[in-house]
Amino acid sequence: MSGRRENIDSYLHEQVSLSLNAMPSQTFEEELLKRISIENEFRKQDVKTDKLAKSFIGTIVVSFIVLLIFAGFLLNKNSGESRGVLS
Repeated sequence: MSGRRENIDSYLHEQVSLSLNAMPSQTFEEELLKRISIENEFRKQDVKTDKLAKSFIGTIVVSFIVLLIFAGFLLNKNSGESRGVLS
């Protein structure tokens, strides 16, 4: 059993050594730069989308608050008129 393990260990060691010596393809750097630029563009788009979503949600919240204030004002005005009639 230990002979098998030694074979596996030596095989793995050999493969790691070979991979460290292997040269990357000629287009590796070009492809890496493309990926980086694409990721940077996605990051910019995410920031724009995030700002748009926050402003949209903010607009909805402010509109809801204004609507509640307006409804409260109307209800208060109507209840004041009712008290005057009953008095």
